[in-house]
Amino acid sequence: MPLHEAGQHVGAHALATPDKAAVVMVPSGEVRTFAELDDASVRLARLLRERGLGTGDHLAVLVENEPAFFDVVWAAMRTGLFVTPINWHLVAAEAGYIVRDCDATALVASAALADVIAAMDPADLATATTRISVGGELPGFERLEDLVADVELGDVADEHDGGWMFYSSGTTGQPKGILPPMSPRLLGAPSFLTQMLSGLFGFSADTVYLSPAPIYHAAPAGWTTGTQRLGGTAVVMERFDALELLAAIERHRVTHVQLVPTHMIRLLELPEADRNRFDLSSLQRVIHAAAPCPVEVKRRFLDWVGPIVHEFYSGSEGAGFCYIGPEDWLAHPGSV
Repeated sequence: MPLHEAGQHVGAHALATPDKAAVVMVPSGEVRTFAELDDASVRLARLLRERGLGTGDHLAVLVENEPAFFDVVWAAMRTGLFVTPINWHLVAAEAGYIVRDCDATALVASAALADVIAAMDPADLATATTRISVGGELPGFERLEDLVADVELGDVADEHDGGWMFYSSGTTGQPKGILPPMSPRLLGAPSFLTQMLSGLFGFSADTVYLSPAPIYHAAPAGWTTGTQRLGGTAVVMERFDALELLAAIERHRVTHVQLVPTHMIRLLELPEADRNRFDLSSLQRVIHAAAPCPVEVKRRFLDWVGPIVHEFYSGSEGAGFCYIGPEDWLAHPGSV
């Protein structure tokens, strides 16, 4: 399928800026360029097609914050699959329920989570006839590296933009799958997310976006890949650490970072000397969401980084989006 003229896709950026970093991991420093990410996703996409996965099928991914997550997601996103990232903090019964409930035809899992996989009920894995491991061996799974080693680069049959099928947190019972309509868009066409990122938050091909949270959450998953759709670089922390986050902003000249209030509190708890020894001048936007932020915490954060703190609320269901910028908040403290 031809790319939309806007080219909001890793394939377009692999042609235009092949050596640019699409993802940088912190603190390991591992990098995937756009060319590497495109190649890896094409090989896996062609394999998924060979295994019979078609537009509208489901792929579940149980992988920690690591580059392979993006290889898998972009393979699915160019084959019209729905991707369900699974919380890797869940116990086996909870994770297995999601695999079964989303009707996953394929499951990609990290070898580091072998204990969780081993404890799953085999019935929960019954629909996932394609099972792929990353980062090592898993009983009953095929290693990603082995599978794609002999897959040649080339066109992916019937390329089609995919989508996300996130699950609710389960606070009122079992987590519930949120299944949107399959996108009718051409591959790489602008979406609500990319229009919001660029129009409201100033994302562009020059953006360096730092995500300190687990990328199974909707915002980290969507915003990191949204950054890549626009040709920017996603910097992803393997685990949150307050000092390492500040060091990453300085080291990678981060322009945008998204936090939750707990991150903000942890950062403010650092000694002032530690907070002030890093160069944060590259920051254009600090964005927070997901939970109420105490007024005093936000005020202190604004005093520290300046009037660049933006807040939003939304939901995986996509039912609405609420936003307040720093000027409005300072005029009406406590507003959301």
